Amino acid sequence: MLVIATPDSLDVRKIAEIACTLKPNIEVVVRTHNERVQVAE
Repeated sequence: MLVIATPDSLDVRKIAEIACTLKPNIEVVVRTHNERVQVAE
C-alpha cells in the first residue's frame, strides 16, 4: 500500500502513475487539498 499526502494534486498524479507502473496491483491512498478552495470558503 502507498499513502500519498501532499497539497499538490499534480505531484499525486505523477507519484501514483509511477507506483502503478512499477507495481500494477498496488493500493494507493491519497490525501490532498487545494489552498485556494479553503481560502474561498
